[in-house]
Amino acid sequence: MSRLRRALAPKGTFVITGGETDGRWLGGVDRQVRAVMLSPFLGQKLARCGSLVMVHAETETIVERSVSELNAQGKLDPSNMPSARPSSAELDAAQSVLDLAARTGAAVYLVHVTSPEVANAIAGARSRGVAAFGESCPHYLLLDESV
Repeated sequence: MSRLRRALAPKGTFVITGGETDGRWLGGVDRQVRAVMLSPFLGQKLARCGSLVMVHAETETIVERSVSELNAQGKLDPSNMPSARPSSAELDAAQSVLDLAARTGAAVYLVHVTSPEVANAIAGARSRGVAAFGESCPHYLLLDESV
């Protein structure tokens, strides 16, 4: 984790991040999320410590398949970004994280939420007593594929 991210992460916050993949689009972090929260005791331990698990939710396999298909078709320009990162990847990962949070009692914070479906899933989890939070970014709220 960079010094900046360490400085910005509140004490007691467990941050799961992705990374650049040789100039291509970022990969998801679903394997890391499941490994952390499904380890024999870590999800419950995070809950007991009052930690907040921050997740950029995307199912890596969905993103990898989409990127692979676009690369095979030679569609590498930025206009194909929405196709590389389908909203189904975000919703699938968000639902997994929210389910794990419900089962372990860990608090989760979904960063950079891009779709109303994920926002609704967070609201639904909260209504069932899950400590779930989310945030979005102005460009996800104001821009669409027509820009």
